[in-house]
Amino acid sequence: MTAMTLREELIEKIARLPEAQLRAIAPIIDKAAQEAQSPSSFDWLEDARAFREQMNAKYGLMPDSAETLRRMREERPDDIMGLR
Repeated sequence: MTAMTLREELIEKIARLPEAQLRAIAPIIDKAAQEAQSPSSFDWLEDARAFREQMNAKYGLMPDSAETLRRMREERPDDIMGLR
């Protein structure tokens, strides 16, 4: 006998449920199915990278704000930490 996959186990269990319980779990299954079909949580990252490339092509390289903050921290650590 071969081991059943999780999908097969769930299908078998769902097939045995009474109609009332099927109605109760239907919204949960619908939501999970919609989430599975929606864009992944990292699609925004691809969009952000594409946008950055468009801006670089149009305006040239933009200053790196993180690098600017690092430089400020190195130049003025006492001011930032409230020691002056």
